[in-house]
Amino acid sequence: MCVDVTRDSCHLCDGAQRENCESSLIGLLGDLLMFVLDHFHQEEKAMRESMLYMMDREVCEAHMEDHAHISEKIQQIVAVTDPSKTVIQVRDLDRLLETWLSNHVVLHDRALDNWMARQDSIIARYPKALIGSY
Repeated sequence: MCVDVTRDSCHLCDGAQRENCESSLIGLLGDLLMFVLDHFHQEEKAMRESMLYMMDREVCEAHMEDHAHISEKIQQIVAVTDPSKTVIQVRDLDRLLETWLSNHVVLHDRALDNWMARQDSIIARYPKALIGSY
């Protein structure tokens, strides 16, 4: 990856450095997209299985919409094949991850985590026969 974070393009880099950056970025974006899709799938499965979706459908749908938005943005970054845009892609990815951590995790994931902790507490307190299988 590029070590000069002040650059706006790759035009000052030699061919080998550009190829290295492009290759690293493609691998990173592919790994990130796979992680994100799996992570979001697991969260959405947890929402449904823990009954949160039935109890607070609006919260879950907003959470899932945010998942779709984040996934779409990553796919847009991955789809850019212009090597001169590598630096821009990295910066877009940085902003997206910053937003994911500062907004999505704080707003949506903490609420899901609190719900899951509450569900675990209920299950620990009452026999499964009273609340059904988890």
